[in-house]
Amino acid sequence: MERISKIGFLGGIVLPVIILFIGLIAYFSTGGVSQIKMTTETLIPNFKETGTLVIFASFILGYMGVKHQLLTLTNLRIQQEHIL
Repeated sequence: MERISKIGFLGGIVLPVIILFIGLIAYFSTGGVSQIKMTTETLIPNFKETGTLVIFASFILGYMGVKHQLLTLTNLRIQQEHIL
């Protein structure tokens, strides 16, 4: 089970981050300009906008799903230890 989770972590998180980082370096090294305006006003999200709330809710629900899976896996391991 640990091997599958390591492969999933590498393939689903680490590999895409590396690819995106390489793409970022390539974009800026060829003269690309950042499309994001980084100011003090844009640093803190405006929760009065609907789009911001939707993104915030999706992050929270995604975190809750991962947390639920970890708790379920922990419970299964505890049950397996008691059975064996």
